[in-house]
Order: sequence, then structure tokens, then C-alpha cells
Amino acid sequence: MKKTLLIALQVFFFYQISVANNVGNFEENNKNCSFILSERIDTVTPIFNNGSDTIQFCNGSTIPMLPTTSENGITGTWSPSTIDNTTSGNYVFTPNQGQDATAFTLQVIIISSITPNFSTNLTIYMGDNVPPLSLVSPNGVVGTWIPAVIDNTISGTYTFIPEPNQCASPITLVVDVIPIANPVAPSPQTFNAGSTLADIVITPSNVLWYDTFDDAQADVNRLSLSLPLENNKTYYAVNDDGEYRSQPFPVTVIVTLNTANIELQNLKFYPNPVSSTLTISTSFPIQSIEIYNLLGQRLINESYDATEVNVNVSNLPSALYLVKIKSENQTKEFKIVKE
Repeated sequence: MKKTLLIALQVFFFYQISVANNVGNFEENNKNCSFILSERIDTVTPIFNNGSDTIQFCNGSTIPMLPTTSENGITGTWSPSTIDNTTSGNYVFTPNQGQDATAFTLQVIIISSITPNFSTNLTIYMGDNVPPLSLVSPNGVVGTWIPAVIDNTISGTYTFIPEPNQCASPITLVVDVIPIANPVAPSPQTFNAGSTLADIVITPSNVLWYDTFDDAQADVNRLSLSLPLENNKTYYAVNDDGEYRSQPFPVTVIVTLNTANIELQNLKFYPNPVSSTLTISTSFPIQSIEIYNLLGQRLINESYDATEVNVNVSNLPSALYLVKIKSENQTKEFKIVKE
């Protein structure tokens, strides 16, 4: 009896092999047999992009060349042969013949670029306080600035560099520094009756004074330094060097109308300029002394009960300061220069 043995090695190609005796007969007793071998040839799928068939790029970005050899060693060609960095599309890899490999399709997605929506122009006056540059744009782009801090003394450009993988483009901020400083002064300031514009503490001291903001902007109706101060009134100072003008700076004054502080006219203070110790004396006991910088920040606040006191100012930086003395519940102000 003829027996057939099927050994399924693989599928696709089939081979039949017959074994017979010398006379060509198949005999069971002789263990002669015939059998069929089958062979399957597997096809291989090219692997690209770590096994993913989708990849994303930012619009306009630099895109590498498509590799002609897959990650698992299949060679072939692409159609189209290069990726368009402006339009999404499909790219087909066709293996070379003789590799028993299938075609592979790569989907390329092009993402539109985002522009950080920072302001691109800034005008300041020399010495102005400038807020720090934000590391996140209003539309959510994260990045860094080069340089990282605005220099408030010179005009320049500052570039925002987005962090990777945001499809965001850099932008440039142009900072225009007007080479003149805005005036600086505490406000309000308190004065005795009869005080004039010249008594207002302000830096620089040679500013121009105006009655209204509009007058200051238009540079009309300048005020005389001998003009008596009015109570609860705001005056506007402008720093003007003949070529550039600052923004108008408001200073409000309070004029105290009293007759009980006549003895304060005997007020004495020395030395001025002062380097370490300021001596202050008056006819009535001094109750308190306060010292302010021109930003209106109180730096010294001391209580006393003496007609002559010594105030240690050695820790103050060199600058112009406003000293406020209180005696007999009356107030007097004067300026000192710290060396």
C-alpha cells in the first residue's frame, strides 16, 4: 500500500519526492514511501521610524533625507524621494527585488508654525524700571531670551528662542532707550507755608516745572522756581537736556498752615553733605526723625526726646535724601546729601 507523508515546513512552494524499489514498485513491506515537502517563504515588512508609520515635522523645518535602507536591513527606493516640509503627505518605500519584502507607507504630517505673540517694540527712558522678560508668551510658547535682561541704559534687540518641539519660531524685541532719565521724587511731600517749587526734593534738581500734564507734554507755560506752593496740588516735572525730554513726573505737595512751629525755624542740621553722623537741633524736643530716599521709601525712623540728636547715616548709599523732623507735633522737612 502506498503511504503519503505530508510535512508542512512552510507554505507557498511545494515539492513531491517519491521513493521506490529497484523495479519502480511501492511496497509496504519494503517501507518504500512517497512524501511531499512544502516550503513557505515569509515576506518582510521594512521598519522605519522605530516601527511607526507616522511622523510629524514643523512647517519649514529642516527634514533629514529618507533612508534607502530600513532599520531591519531592507534596501529600496522612496516615492516621492524627498519630504516636502510645507505639506502633509504619504511617502511609499518600495523594496528592491529579491528580498521578499513588502512596500511600506510613511505618513508625514506637517504642523503649522506658531509665532509667540509678544510685543516686538518697547520704548523706555534711561534708568526706567523695566519688568523682567517673560519666559512664556501670551499664546503659551515657552522659551528663553537672549540677552535675558533688558539693559535700561542703551537701545538694543532681544531674541526669544522657543524650546524644541513646539513648532514655534523665534521673534525679536526691539528696545529703544531714550537717553534721558525720568525725574524721581517722593510724593506727596509736606511743606510749611511760604515754600516754593525750589523746595521740592527731586532728582535731577534742575527739572522744568508745569502746572498741568498737558502743559508739560506740550512744553508750554513753564513755572518759576520762586512760585509759592499751593496746598494739595500736583505739579509736573520734566527732565530736559535740550535734545531729549523725559515723561512728565507728578509730585503732589501738602502745605501746612500753622504758627506753632516758629521755633522750628531755629532748626540746625550739620554737616551737609554728611558721611556718617548727622546732628540735628531745635528749640523744642525732637519727637521723631524719618529719612526717605527719592523713591519715597522710608529708610530711617527713630524716636527721640531731646533738643539735639545724632543720627547715624553711615549705612545709607551716596545720594540725595529727604529728612522729616517732628517736634511739638509739627513737621519740618529738609534735604541732605549723603557722601
